Amino acid sequence: MKRLFALIALAPAAASAATITLPIPDDRIPAVLEALGITYDGPPALSVPLPASVGPTGPAPALCKGFGTLLPIINATWGLQASWFSTQGGNFGDNAVWVFKLVVPVGTPNSTSAGSFTTAEFLGPNTPRQLTISKQACDFRPRDFTGANGPLAICQDGTSCQISYAVQTPQVFGGIAGLAAGQTYYVNARNWSNFPPPPAYDCGQTTCNAIMNFQPAAP
Repeated sequence: MKRLFALIALAPAAASAATITLPIPDDRIPAVLEALGITYDGPPALSVPLPASVGPTGPAPALCKGFGTLLPIINATWGLQASWFSTQGGNFGDNAVWVFKLVVPVGTPNSTSAGSFTTAEFLGPNTPRQLTISKQACDFRPRDFTGANGPLAICQDGTSCQISYAVQTPQVFGGIAGLAAGQTYYVNARNWSNFPPPPAYDCGQTTCNAIMNFQPAAP
């Protein structure tokens, strides 16, 4: 069977970081990942940054208690580009949540360009997903651009989903989550579809593997 391999092009700042190597069989790398910097490069291997540290285990955050599975919360480091695979934390199926913690350092100035979190299927089925950024983990409530009563930004119903963020004043329009220096935020992902009604989980099997790509804001 023909085997394809992919190479993730790392940002210069991360080029010297330690890497892990994974082979990718067949043609199962979705086209959307090419937009994240993944290119086919013959028989070399897929090189990705080692995952950011996983937060300590303990009682589940309040909004997470209603879900069957909470994958270990991953600490995304401000300013450091990275990619992670859901398989590193366990099965990402129905009623499961994949959470990333992002701390904006004290004194961070307003962003000159937005950053983003992007998720897509990876060696798994095409599955609509919901992605949010909030002051609380596992927050899939309706959007509240201030973050007081819901996520600052939401993406949903795409097999790939992206949310953008920046250190700036929260805005009603524009789609970019406005973050504040010195605050902690959570990026939350689940397998979920609003179509056709009623909204429901949509994986339908033990796991629907995904990748998460983190692109830092500047500065």
